[in-house]
Amino acid sequence: MIGDPRPLIGSHAGVALTHTGIDPDADPGAYARDVLENMSEAFFLLDREFRLLDVNRAAIDLDGRPKDTLLGRTLWDLTPGLEDSELGERFRSVMLNRHTQIYTHHQRWPGGHSAWLESRIVPVQAGVAVFYRDVT
Repeated sequence: MIGDPRPLIGSHAGVALTHTGIDPDADPGAYARDVLENMSEAFFLLDREFRLLDVNRAAIDLDGRPKDTLLGRTLWDLTPGLEDSELGERFRSVMLNRHTQIYTHHQRWPGGHSAWLESRIVPVQAGVAVFYRDVT
């Protein structure tokens, strides 16, 4: 064996911390938040009552409404008609059965714009995480 790799790994970790300006000791979730905010895929997190807990910048860009008007509201309130749709059934199924589903659907937002979205609906401890992208 050439040597102990730990000092080299440790020095790279220090470079990453310096480069990003993120201090994981001060905020352990900072790396995850940075990834969510900078990925091109839209994301939102629902609790077990289908209330919106979190949403990233890409989702806000697609939706068009300010983040503070979305958080805390149910998915059903935010998207009238969704609860009784096939997509609404998929959300309930993932929440109940705890199995990921992928679904492509046409979305129309309150502002009038629309797109075809590919959504990955994933069960998580809080409820359901949704990752989606415009495939129009």
